[in-house]
Formats: sequence, structure tokens, C-alpha cells
Amino acid sequence: MKKYFTLLLIISLALFLPTTKAQQYQLLNNNFESWSSANKPNNWNSYDEASGGFSSFLPDNDENIFRRSGSPSGSGSYFLTVAANKKVFGVLANGNITTGRMNAGSMSASGSSNNNQTIRSSSQFSQAFTATPDSVSFWVSFYAASGSSNASVRFYIHGNSDFIDHPEGDMNTATKYNRRAICEFTRTTSSSSSRTWVKKKFPFEAGSSTSNYVLVTITTNNTAGSGSLHDSISIDDIEFIYSAWATGISFNGTAIPGFSKTNFGDYVTTVEYVSDLYTLSPSNFSITTEVNDVREKTVTFVEESGFTYNGRPARRAKIHIVAEDYVTTKDYYVIVYALNDDPMSYNITTSVTPVGAGTVVLDPAGGTYVENTSVTLTATANTGYNFSQWSDGVTANPRTVTVTEDATYTAQFTPQQFTITVSANPAEGGSVEGGGTYDYNS
Repeated sequence: MKKYFTLLLIISLALFLPTTKAQQYQLLNNNFESWSSANKPNNWNSYDEASGGFSSFLPDNDENIFRRSGSPSGSGSYFLTVAANKKVFGVLANGNITTGRMNAGSMSASGSSNNNQTIRSSSQFSQAFTATPDSVSFWVSFYAASGSSNASVRFYIHGNSDFIDHPEGDMNTATKYNRRAICEFTRTTSSSSSRTWVKKKFPFEAGSSTSNYVLVTITTNNTAGSGSLHDSISIDDIEFIYSAWATGISFNGTAIPGFSKTNFGDYVTTVEYVSDLYTLSPSNFSITTEVNDVREKTVTFVEESGFTYNGRPARRAKIHIVAEDYVTTKDYYVIVYALNDDPMSYNITTSVTPVGAGTVVLDPAGGTYVENTSVTLTATANTGYNFSQWSDGVTANPRTVTVTEDATYTAQFTPQQFTITVSANPAEGGSVEGGGTYDYNS
């Protein structure tokens, strides 16, 4: 009873932890280091925990489930061995262990009521799991008397149901699982007295349910009742793997050529001028990934002042991808270098004479231009003036110049002239002075 209340307290506290820390990304006791006895790994269940009308005829755990000392990876003290050491009613009882519960409900080895299943109402026979791994790996040594026998290690991340691992149950119904990995393989050793360890890796295939629980089956044969007495599978270090692979990197909307997800760089691309390097930002890059549920895709520049590539000024970008589990990461590197030095810039200034006689507009506007830029100058006379010519004698208006040096262009205007005619009326009455031709505003 004390254990029950302690577990309840732990679960209650876990509800208040941040999602990134509370979420489970690996199987419980995935490395078989925790055992309640020499024949019972914690968080795993076998014959002694089975249900069903024929469960009493099954072998005991101590006949088929064994804790062994050692580790194929060198990272632990124990591994698990599951053996087929007994027949029931003349039919071989396959070695079998699960995170759920075994059910023995039929005298027929392949009967649908002989299965492993999640029992959501029991924490012993269910393992809550909401992550979505992309592949799974484990160390295995499989002995079988027959070279054609296949061991089977099956993983189901399934929805909110009591999932049944059986061909007539849920194992082939994609709406019942979010993803599954059916891992089947022939023997790694033909000797029953020695082990040959092999690291296996299998991809998950997608289904369409939600992710609520995980169910795992480890068995000495993929066909119920098949195989031979004393076939055995040893297994250790089951690891769910989460993808942080990139599948492509684009720079300024163009895919970087030659990209391979297993080649981390340096990839190389260019900008036109040195000044373009220092306007770069993460938004210049776009990254596609193998899966959509990565946590982060960030771009930072890790080589700055003084960095060169092939003798040219350059910057080096680091693309950092974090997988769903917050642990798996991948880093890709891209060098961006400038093809050319910045061109010279020159100033174009304008004026008018006489002052106030008109205006000059530059197109493009600005006044400072890169060498060889074409600039159009347009002079517009104010009221009372006419455009005459430019200070260099050119009369075209507008005119276009090519910028090759600093230059000043003065638009010259002339005032419009008006004739004033005067007369006396009657003529013999006197004389009038002041007639003649005059400039505007004079």
C-alpha cells in the first residue's frame, strides 16, 4: 500500500512538470538494468503475469526469462534473454515478453485470443507514451536451431485503446497505431553456447491514430508455435531514435547543390559583393527536414571578422536542428563568400543658375552611385524661365549620364522676355517713355 501511494504522489507531481521534461521519449527500463528478480525485469511482463483460460499451462518465468550479466555496448551490467524452453500440449511455447500483458485464451497457438495487449486500466500492463520516434535500434543475439527461423521484436505507439498485438487484433490496422516497427530477422549465431551480438536498426512506419501508449513484444519466432526448443533471443539497449536530419538547404531561394543529409558541410555558396555579406541574416536560409516535428531549426553565423574562403571575404553559417526528443541534434555548415569587392561609389551633385530659376531631379534618386550606374537628370524651369543648357554645354533635357567619377551638373536657365509697348493718346498730347523688351521679373 505504501508503494501505491508513493507512485500516486509521483504521478501527481509529474503533472505539474514542464512538458519538455515530463514527456517520455524512451521505453521504461529499455536497457534491462532494473530487475525485481532474476527472471522479472521491471516494466516488462511474461508468463507469470499472463491472463486467459490457458495461462496456468504456460511455463514459468524462471524457465524462459533470464537476467544475464554483461552488456554488448559496454554501457551496463545486464541484458535480457528470452528462451523457448517448454512445450504446451505438444506445441512449442515461444519465448515471449512484453510491456503489456500476455493473454493465453486458446489451445491453438495462432488463435486470436493468444496475444500481447495493452491494458490501460493497469499501470503494470500499460506504458503511457506520446512521443513519435522515427526509428528504433537495439543490440540482439538470436540463436535458432533453424537458419530460416525469424525472431520478432514489435513496437506499437498506439492510440487510446487496449491495443492487441495479433494479426486478427490491431497490429495491421493503421487507424489503431500512430506508428509501428515490425523487426524480424534470422539467427545471428548457429551456436547455442555462444552469442553473436548485432546492432539492429529499423524504421517506424506511420499510422493515423494519436500517440497515447507504447506496446512492445519480444519473441523467439514470428509465427506462434514455430521454431525449436531452446531457441533464444538476447536483447539490450533498446533506443528510440528521433530524426534531426535535414533534407535540403536553400540560400536566397535557391537550393544549395550537392546536398546530402549525411554530409554536414562545409557547403559553399556566394553573394556578389563584400557588402552583401554583412546584410545576411537567418532569413536568407530555408531548411527542409526529414520529419516535420523537429523542435528547432536555427541559423547562426560562427565565423565573422577576418574569415576568408579561397582568399575571398566570407561568412560561415551553422544550421542547428533539434529533434523531437530535445536530445538528438544535427549541425550543418554553409560558407558564403563574396565574388567581388564592392565597386567604387561616386557623388553626383546638381545646381541651377540663376538661383530659383528651376529644379533638377535625379533618377534614381540619392546622389551617391556605384560606378557605371546610369543616372537620368531632368531640369524643370520655374515660372518665367526656360531651360537653356547644362554647364558642360549639353542641351538635351532630360539627359542620361554614366557615373565614373564625382561630378556636378548645373542646369542653366534664361528668363523669359516680354515686350512693353507704350504710346500717347492723342499723340500730340505728349510722349511716353519705358517701352522695350524686358526679362521676367525685371
